Amino acid sequence: SSGINAEWPLRPGGKVPLPGSELLQKENEKQDCRLAVNENKIKKFAVVLVAVGVLAVASLVTSFVALSKLSQVENNSRERTAELEAANDQLEAVVTRLGCRISPLTYSWYLAMNMNPDDGHIMDYTTGWSSTEGIGTEREALARDYKDQSVWEKPVDSIAIVRHQNGTVDAVKVFKFTDKGIPLSERFNTTKYYRATVTSGGSVDQIAEDAENMGDDPVFAVSGDLVFNWGYGLCGTRIALTGSSLSKDVDTGDGGGDRNTHGLGNHFSCTPTPDAEIESQTDTLKHEISNIQDCSFAAWQKDKCETVVQGGDHGTGSKYEFVPFRNGTVYGNYALYVSRDATLFPGPGTQLGLVIGQCD
Repeated sequence: SSGINAEWPLRPGGKVPLPGSELLQKENEKQDCRLAVNENKIKKFAVVLVAVGVLAVASLVTSFVALSKLSQVENNSRERTAELEAANDQLEAVVTRLGCRISPLTYSWYLAMNMNPDDGHIMDYTTGWSSTEGIGTEREALARDYKDQSVWEKPVDSIAIVRHQNGTVDAVKVFKFTDKGIPLSERFNTTKYYRATVTSGGSVDQIAEDAENMGDDPVFAVSGDLVFNWGYGLCGTRIALTGSSLSKDVDTGDGGGDRNTHGLGNHFSCTPTPDAEIESQTDTLKHEISNIQDCSFAAWQKDKCETVVQGGDHGTGSKYEFVPFRNGTVYGNYALYVSRDATLFPGPGTQLGLVIGQCD
């Protein structure tokens, strides 16, 4: 018993494995086996962890790709929806036009032009009126500057100037042309119609009771007939009324008369005369819609007045300091509708379109 080694604890039954004995060898083998099993378990667990990590990364990548594709599909869907809406609008316009050409009409008006004085495009005296190209798109015809060249070439007898708010009629004036069956393309040709009174009999007016800013509106604050291509000196206004101030066609030494004609499609430095090609002398002095006011050259010399225009569609700069512009309130969009047979236009509250008409 005194030979028992304390480093070798007693086994069940009181037997002690002796170094080099068969019992110790078996004990070592069992220990090695247990270590090997544990090592295998650890390796398998590590493999499982790696596999789980790989699957997680793959899942994240797959989800990212799927989200990217979904976003792309959504964007494509929006673009496709916009295209379909535009195509539908065009189809409706075509159907209306075709239907009204096939069936007898009680009346029909066609949108020839729309003017938005604050859309960033300046429809001044030199832009669009005498060209052979359209402006804008049918989809935004009543929201931005627009010109339908096919309607511009259509023989017409009447014209309606419609002020509208987002496509809803606010006020309208209807005029009858003196010369029948002439398209606007000819009426805005300065070699044929220069400083010309083009309508007769005045206008038929319809104005909403709640219409605002009527006191100095270039169309609805004045009466009379329409004048087209009113040039004076180096200045010009495409549409004005006989009841407004119409500048004399003289050069008073400042290059443009009194500069006090106001209307639709204006310029204070261009070549408006029929013996010259219509072009801008300087873009700083073009302006789209100018309100009725007294800011002549003489008034500027005395009081340093500013020409008030609707919105921001005008030239900028100070090349000619005597004709500065001041941004004014936008009273609405101004649409030109023409017709061969109509004499009345639907009143305030009417929702506008490319064609306003009723087929039997």
